[in-house]
Amino acid sequence: MQVKVVLPTGEVNVPVEPNSTPGHLKENLKYSIRVPPKQIKLTCEGRELDDIKPLTGEPNNVHDGAVLVAEQREGYVQEDLPKASPPPTMIKKEEPPKPKKPKK
Repeated sequence: MQVKVVLPTGEVNVPVEPNSTPGHLKENLKYSIRVPPKQIKLTCEGRELDDIKPLTGEPNNVHDGAVLVAEQREGYVQEDLPKASPPPTMIKKEEPPKPKKPKK
């Protein structure tokens, strides 16, 4: 089954299995939209799809060639990645070398 997914960056045709769920599709779309799957909203013909139910079954009723709109949910604030802090400075105490033990 082929569906067209409208992303914020453009449209793509995606092959999907009829018994797969919108949750599976969101897992693949998270790399394109750059948000976690739970923050992606998938709609078809104005109604939001149920993540747990199969695409072709009730209540989703997605058919071959359908157009799905994928967008980021409102209220999600994308966190900036934490900046790498410089490695801690090691302060070494200068010690004289330990005397070697004589071989027996």
